[in-house]
Amino acid sequence: MILPGNPILYIFVVVAVFVCFAFKNGGRKKESSPTKMKNGEEFKDWYMKLCEQNRKRNEDRLEEIRYQKWLISHQSE
Repeated sequence: MILPGNPILYIFVVVAVFVCFAFKNGGRKKESSPTKMKNGEEFKDWYMKLCEQNRKRNEDRLEEIRYQKWLISHQSE
């Protein structure tokens, strides 16, 4: 493909566009700290809440299993 004009000029324009793009996007500061999530909640608070929910769910499931075992053992008697 033959381009009209000076090919060195085209390379210079492409490099200049990439440099401008790099400087424009590279100078942005992050709006949140690394410990904050997208919704603004602290990661450690979210994780502790998740652990508490899982603990409660595991306790409930364990209680359900115990009840099922008790029910099966008393049905066979």
